[in-house]
Amino acid sequence: MKTIFCEIHLPHIRHNFRLLQQRAGHTRIVGVVKADAYGHGDVPVALCLQSEGCTHFAVARVHEGIKLRKAGIHGDILIMSGSFPNEFAALREFNLTTVVYCEENIEEMVREGISVPVHIKINTGMNRLGFRPDRLPWVYRTLTEAGFAVRGIMTHMACADEPGSPTIGAQENLFYRSLEPYFQEGMLGHLSNSAGIFTLDNLGSLARPGIMLYGGNPFADKTVDLRPAMTFKTKILQVKRVFPGEGISYGHSFVADREMLVATVAAGYADGYSRLLSNKARVLVNGQYAPQVGRVCMDMSMVDVTHIQPARGDEVVLFGEQRGQCIYASELAELMGTIDYEVFCGISPRVKRIYTGA
Repeated sequence: MKTIFCEIHLPHIRHNFRLLQQRAGHTRIVGVVKADAYGHGDVPVALCLQSEGCTHFAVARVHEGIKLRKAGIHGDILIMSGSFPNEFAALREFNLTTVVYCEENIEEMVREGISVPVHIKINTGMNRLGFRPDRLPWVYRTLTEAGFAVRGIMTHMACADEPGSPTIGAQENLFYRSLEPYFQEGMLGHLSNSAGIFTLDNLGSLARPGIMLYGGNPFADKTVDLRPAMTFKTKILQVKRVFPGEGISYGHSFVADREMLVATVAAGYADGYSRLLSNKARVLVNGQYAPQVGRVCMDMSMVDVTHIQPARGDEVVLFGEQRGQCIYASELAELMGTIDYEVFCGISPRVKRIYTGA
């Protein structure tokens, strides 16, 4: 019996992929499935995207790429955080493409005598990883002379989700000026994340949407027809009466001011339902909104169901849809002072993922 689980609706991921590919035109969409596909399950999502014609995938770590290869992903798999010497043999064995972003990384690869496909990352303003653009001639020459196949040049946008930001144009212009001397048939140039598909003038050869594949929207304007793929569900463990003056949960941060019907539900911060949501969030019970009350515990939390009168075992939706009503992950993110990326990625491995519409 499933007490708490995430339902992943694969047709919504298919829809989002098609929408983004249509928007991107001739630019090929990369399926960004790092961090277990933002908590949605990397293998099921990658196989779903592969069946839609996706030929390029991106992860952060080498072990993520190996997992995809073993699961039957045939396309190019890009390791965006690069690799260390103890991982070089696996790059070759599993035909993985690594990103190179610093001189020490090049020295390691040349010293180890490994020859694998690489993408060069340049830093155009994110200041996270990458070579300064003026170092690109040296990087390209050093890699090609050492026998590496330079398949692509990339960067990452810092403010693509802020339409009108001058940083967008500045990074885009610097990237394409830097890329121009090296552009040739087959060379991939890419800089766009989810938001960039809608704010950049030139998307390049590839675009790397992450959050939008899963139905998250980085913009305040929610007019894009994205469909959230995940619904976070649990069950009621107990329904009880609480009387005026009685406190609920640790520290009695909530004290009843009237007689209430309170449901204890099987969801806590060990499941990824953050303690920061205490006395702030709402859930769906039998198609009606119910406020969360008291501090969220490790395995449980409480909700006010006085107006609903549910029973033990009834379904509770923490975010997602139920009977025509919806709580978006972005609503929880705002209450937590974060972004929906973190909400998705923070759901614990002990929460089973169930796939529908395969």
